[in-house]
Amino acid sequence: MRRLGVRFGVGAGLRLLAALGLLASVPLLAVDGRAATGPAAAGDVFSFNWSGKPSAPQPWVPQGWDVIVHSRDARTWQALDPMPAQHGADCGAPPATHLVTRYEDAVFICNNHMMTAFMPGGYGEVEMAPDHLVDWSQGTAIISWHQSTYRTSPRDWTDINVTPFADNLVLPANVTVDLSGEPRNGVHIAMSTAFPTTFSGSILNDFNATPLAGTGAVLEHVLPPSLTVRAHFLLEISRTHIRFGLPDQNVWFVDQDAPALPFTSGIVQLGHHSYTPDKECTPTPGALTCTGDTWHWSDFSMQPAHPFTMMPADTGSHVSHDTSSTVHFTVGAPAGSFLRFAAVGAITVSYDGGKTWREPKVQPATSNRDGVVRGSLFNSYWTAVPEGTTTVMFDGQDTYFSPWWVKDVAIWSTGDPANLQTGDARLAGPRSAPATHQGGTTAADKPTAPPRVVAVLRSVRRYGGRYLPVGDDYLGFILVGALAMTCVALGFQLGSRRRRKRR
Repeated sequence: MRRLGVRFGVGAGLRLLAALGLLASVPLLAVDGRAATGPAAAGDVFSFNWSGKPSAPQPWVPQGWDVIVHSRDARTWQALDPMPAQHGADCGAPPATHLVTRYEDAVFICNNHMMTAFMPGGYGEVEMAPDHLVDWSQGTAIISWHQSTYRTSPRDWTDINVTPFADNLVLPANVTVDLSGEPRNGVHIAMSTAFPTTFSGSILNDFNATPLAGTGAVLEHVLPPSLTVRAHFLLEISRTHIRFGLPDQNVWFVDQDAPALPFTSGIVQLGHHSYTPDKECTPTPGALTCTGDTWHWSDFSMQPAHPFTMMPADTGSHVSHDTSSTVHFTVGAPAGSFLRFAAVGAITVSYDGGKTWREPKVQPATSNRDGVVRGSLFNSYWTAVPEGTTTVMFDGQDTYFSPWWVKDVAIWSTGDPANLQTGDARLAGPRSAPATHQGGTTAADKPTAPPRVVAVLRSVRRYGGRYLPVGDDYLGFILVGALAMTCVALGFQLGSRRRRKRR
């Protein structure tokens, strides 16, 4: 009888686990919030350089660029793990270093160029996007920049995404970790996550990827790794061909005909990714290795290019329990604008001072094609915002592993900001009339009551005074293990009751 009870307990537990799994697999409903982007007229050259020779590393306060520094693990959301960033405390040239722990110090300027340097602990990325669209509707578009070539770890790499305005993600990534993947449509070129360094990419068409195989050229065979010399990289895009490489050396890492692209213009994002760079890495004595890298950037340009409206909020580093729930914009949102931000947790927003609340739209991505809220992951949001909006309130529900957290709040639009005069300094960066693009609307946001966080549940979710790390690699193991143990325990209880009845 005891063996029968054990068998029954395990069997009932597994059956209950399977039933819960079926319930969990029911898809959530979502509304697609995309807007169509049409062909653009011919445009001008957009060029930018990070100028300045400060006496100490100077945090870059971007004007006309969107910049976000992201780290997966909740313990690093207030401060990054310390790392030796290249350039000394007096901006002396590498191999001199200085310590970086603050988010605002992870992107800095020395000696007339910009650096990205961070140690995210788990996974992290820096994304930088100018307020211009690159356009190849009339021929070939060119994106050009200079970048250092020294790598501290194979698990620290850079990439570039070119994405239609309507499909852009705040945090695109070709590794899921705690993010949603890559955009619905786009062109992606990435550095290899192995030594020696090669490059490859993909074209995304409605989530379907066409590989852009590398030519086999190796970066270290062309140029010696350097902390101080920045190589000239160039990406060419036309309707049917992609080419990426080192034009000064006439070496191309990607040079491939491709199916006709489903879009003819896009935003450009330069990315720096780091995923436990001390892992699977053999230190080199006397060299800076097996740590987060410092990438040096300069001389960015693209053509043809057309400006769009990028209005950052006065967010600070984030919005959550420990900050004001309201963010402000210096001018009103143009018609057809979108609120753009990244967040973890179930988020609601209010555009009328808290009178009504709405669920913002999650931007679909390759690992979240339906654009549903995935509570344990950072989602990219792209949601229609009423014309004239100057304030947005946020509220949220904590996840099991972390507090709700909102970052990089901005309003983007291809229209002119309301009540903005030509040359108004309240919008940073060069501005002119944006090129004509097809704007889009989304279904009306559904008003809902603001969520309220339960303090008791929040305290239960903590372990050792800190939230556990967020991400698929932790979430799956922890939830499945806890659920399995609960179901087996319930099965034993049911089996025990049946044995008592038989007696």
